[in-house]
Amino acid sequence: MPFRLTADCLAAVTLRVFVHVLTVGLALTGYGCGDEARLGTPVSPSPPVQGLPPASPVEGELWSLTTTIVSLEGSVCFWTQPVGKQFDWTLSVERNGAQVRFVYDVNNPDDNLLFVGAVDEESFTAVSAYRSFWQCAGGVTLSSSVIGSFLLDGRTLSGRERLIYRVDSGGELIITFEWNAARR
Repeated sequence: MPFRLTADCLAAVTLRVFVHVLTVGLALTGYGCGDEARLGTPVSPSPPVQGLPPASPVEGELWSLTTTIVSLEGSVCFWTQPVGKQFDWTLSVERNGAQVRFVYDVNNPDDNLLFVGAVDEESFTAVSAYRSFWQCAGGVTLSSSVIGSFLLDGRTLSGRERLIYRVDSGGELIITFEWNAARR
């Protein structure tokens, strides 16, 4: 199922995805890891992605996704879920050449996440960003990245998502999720 994008939009999306994938890759190769991280530049989330096509009608294959919280750093007034908590979602997966697109939870079109990224053989990296509002916090920027791989059977995938809630008035929460999904 091909993406329905114009050539100019596709070029812009490809460039943005490349920059975000590079940013995520650099962040995961050292910054923010161990005691030496205090000496370097702090990792900040990618800026909100603008100009991407909306998470419109689901065009990809439907998968069953389970995410598990594996770590929490910081706090925000609206997050109450503990480490170990699992969530079940319906995930849309669309692969087109070297591009990948994930949408979850497709069962909630008013509050789903669109990840756009790249796939190299079986490995993938994708990013998502948007703004939200929480009554207890005001404006919040959400940025998320996921890295992982499709298993050789083509019916399962696993990954690790890093989701950052940054509150405009101060405060931040970083949640790390494990992804496990199977094609329906």
